[in-house]
Amino acid sequence: MKRLLGPELRRDNEGISAVIGAILMVAVTVMLAATVYTVVNGFGGDGVGAPTNAAFKVQAIDTDDDGVTDTMKLIYVSGPNLDVGKVRIVAPGVSWVGTPSATWSAGDFITAAPGAGGWPVTVSVSGATVLDQTVNLGE
Repeated sequence: MKRLLGPELRRDNEGISAVIGAILMVAVTVMLAATVYTVVNGFGGDGVGAPTNAAFKVQAIDTDDDGVTDTMKLIYVSGPNLDVGKVRIVAPGVSWVGTPSATWSAGDFITAAPGAGGWPVTVSVSGATVLDQTVNLGE
């Protein structure tokens, strides 16, 4: 019986070696492609907190020329057009006037006149903070 199985196994071993090599090469290629895809597209999530090149500034201005700052002006200084839904402005107790309807474009601004005092203003774009400043009015 050993004599009958011996030659057949030897012929089959040559074919098995080539098949296993091909399967391993395909598996390595798939794993490499998955790794490259993950690195290029980030490590999951929807990009929240992703860096942005958007720049905002907030300043105290004197609108009635009496020498006392009475209004805050938040300006989108530079960057790509931003969907309004991706921009979050946090300023407790402040009601803004003039919010852009669909997108923020460089040069767009909003204003508020909340009264004298120090007013913290935080602006984030897609979860990344781009401005965190306190504006002092009434000085």
